[in-house]
Amino acid sequence: TLLSRLERDIDNFRQAIRWAIESGQIDEGVRLLNRVKDLFVTRAGQQEVMGAFTALLQHPAALHRTKSEAEAYWNLGDLHLRQNEVSVGEEALDKADAVCRGLAEPALQASIVLSRSFSAVFRNDYTLAHSHLGTWRDMAIANQLFDPETLLEIHESTAGMIALLAGDAHEAKECYQRVCDSERRRQRGKISTSAMVRHLGYALLQTGELRAAADSLRESLLDNQALGDAQAIAACLSACACLALAKADRSAGAQLFGASESIQIVIHTPLMTTDAVMAQRNIATLRQRASPVEYAAAHEAGRRLNRHAAVSLALSVVSVVNDAPLSV
Repeated sequence: TLLSRLERDIDNFRQAIRWAIESGQIDEGVRLLNRVKDLFVTRAGQQEVMGAFTALLQHPAALHRTKSEAEAYWNLGDLHLRQNEVSVGEEALDKADAVCRGLAEPALQASIVLSRSFSAVFRNDYTLAHSHLGTWRDMAIANQLFDPETLLEIHESTAGMIALLAGDAHEAKECYQRVCDSERRRQRGKISTSAMVRHLGYALLQTGELRAAADSLRESLLDNQALGDAQAIAACLSACACLALAKADRSAGAQLFGASESIQIVIHTPLMTTDAVMAQRNIATLRQRASPVEYAAAHEAGRRLNRHAAVSLALSVVSVVNDAPLSV
């Protein structure tokens, strides 16, 4: 896969960024890191990326009021938001916005606005999140930033996240289904489709359509296993834990949450926004239903599972499912 080929170059990217810092070629380093950020997050860990951005932006030789600087602050803000570090993330977005005001960069300005939707979700301000999303859509249309299908996919995936986390599972299901249909129609790669189909699975869980949810979660898990994306595999294990809880299998649920957390620790990278919030909510429910001893034992057993065993457990959870009213 492309990710696998790029992974072979990650040490070269590290050396190039280290050289940029040591030699004072900061703008070159910033532009490189902006381009390879997602690779670093997937393969090296989020903390390493954030540390590199911070070192570059705070370097005495850093250039100011440039597109690269604004984009770096936006990327850094987005990474902080992923870790639920909302205040720090918003500070970085404010810096990106301040730099952008003096530049003619509508695409970057729109991206900053879209990130503010995620920030509002973390603050449980879903009205503000919708407002930011509407502003982003107006900017995207006015500046012709995307083709109609891409615009739909970004808008509906964000609207689906807002609806899901606000508790409107039926609206979330419709949004995510539209995204999945569009991505399949356009034959988008598994990196994109595997995330959206997992999010659709969350919505289906909340509407009580457990068999359909299991199909979605199985597809996401198998695709991400084939991609070798550790962060996404951790997200899939957590999502399957939510399904186990819906099936009243507390032991499997606690084990899969433990296995997911173990992977996150190893790669120094937490789950993405939607996955993290769904995990937090379902873990809280599981702790209410299981005794402290039962939960602790199963959770610790899950943390000790190797990745192959954890994936096998998750596949067993999605293999036999009957629809039932959801009580989580």
